[in-house]
Amino acid sequence: MKNLIAFAFSAFLLSCAGAPKTEEKSFIDENIDFARAQIGNEIGVIEASGKCLNPVTLKTDSSVYYCGYADWRSGFFPGSVWYLYELTGDSTLLPLAAKYTDAIEEAKQVLSEEGGRIALTKTNTILDENNPGVTYASQYQGSGYEHAAEDLFRILNDVAAKKVQEDCQTELTEELQKTANDIHYGNAHAGIHVTIHRLTSVSDYLKNEYQTVAPPLLRASKKLQSTILPLLKEEQQGGKQKNLLFGKRLDSHALYKTDGTIFTRTRLPGEEKRLAVALLIDESGSMGWGDRMTHARKTAIVLYDFCKSLGIPITIYGHSTDAGGVALYSYAEFDSVDNEDCYRLMDMCDRNGNRDGAALRFVAEHLCTRPELQKLLILISDGQPADYGYSGTEAEADLRGIKKEYEKRDVILFAAAIGDDKENIRRIYKDGFLDITKLEELPKNMAQLVKQHLK
Repeated sequence: MKNLIAFAFSAFLLSCAGAPKTEEKSFIDENIDFARAQIGNEIGVIEASGKCLNPVTLKTDSSVYYCGYADWRSGFFPGSVWYLYELTGDSTLLPLAAKYTDAIEEAKQVLSEEGGRIALTKTNTILDENNPGVTYASQYQGSGYEHAAEDLFRILNDVAAKKVQEDCQTELTEELQKTANDIHYGNAHAGIHVTIHRLTSVSDYLKNEYQTVAPPLLRASKKLQSTILPLLKEEQQGGKQKNLLFGKRLDSHALYKTDGTIFTRTRLPGEEKRLAVALLIDESGSMGWGDRMTHARKTAIVLYDFCKSLGIPITIYGHSTDAGGVALYSYAEFDSVDNEDCYRLMDMCDRNGNRDGAALRFVAEHLCTRPELQKLLILISDGQPADYGYSGTEAEADLRGIKKEYEKRDVILFAAAIGDDKENIRRIYKDGFLDITKLEELPKNMAQLVKQHLK
């Protein structure tokens, strides 16, 4: 009887153990098929894009979020393809798994840029493990990471390069301040101190601000550049200059002319450096009205890129006043060492008063150090000079005298009026006055002015 009961119980256990086994196999197969379909869909998207994308999760709009290789989750999808290959034995998955893994190879190294972070989530408990204790792994052979020295060298080199750039910027500021101290500003500015301000290093905030607004402005710059490239190409290649009043070679085809323009000259490629540009921006308090400073900053960004891209030397300054006297702000220099002047332009803002004469004289002297044949100085302003003891007709006379003085030294001065005080600016600068009625056209007008003086 006992044997019969034992046999019956054993048969019962075997029957119970057999049924779930078949059900479990079916469950696994179904999930493998589901994973194969889902991963296959994403493989189709990735291959159609021509890029190695790393799908991570769904966004709130149900679209797929793809991360970069530096993100800590970038290996999830390549790993899933490897797992699917091992589960199915599908040989078509093998080259894809290898390709997606190779695409994130750089993630094995220490990166200088930040990657993704795990978001904070609300939890209710901490799970305990069932394997307490400490084991000493005596057979550990090391991590196998082979880039430690390279990583250290990179950060040490970056620190050294940053230090050199900061030292160069400090030295440049000191040189500019010495130049400012050595300039004779005339009786109108006797006893007035001039201070040069320049950012030694550029913050990430200014860089991010620039990168946010720059793309459409740089496209405008490129469009303007296309109108002048043929002229510059001709200059670089050289060519024959005709219709000259003076020269050593007669143009036999022009002898019939009665205006005397009968000489010709062959210009060698790149023989003459033609133009250097200085932009001086009024940063007085009233420039904060009507988005004047915003348009001036936009103009500075476009004109800077325009000139730099075409190989035209350019310097950009802002000017105002402070408790110490005249405050000049160096945004872009002819010989900048860190290639970050475009970001410095984002620091431009409206400030206090404006003692135009001292600022103009400094920038004009700075421009006169250039070897180019023509020197173009552009002032963007919204009104008359306005500083303690410097205003009215005496200040206007000072500005007219400065304009006349530097014209003799090949500095061509233009004042772009962008406020309601245009008639006063016209009276001061006369033939150097530019009436900018539409502020949105200011960048285009300034680029066209540069183009005009390249001809």
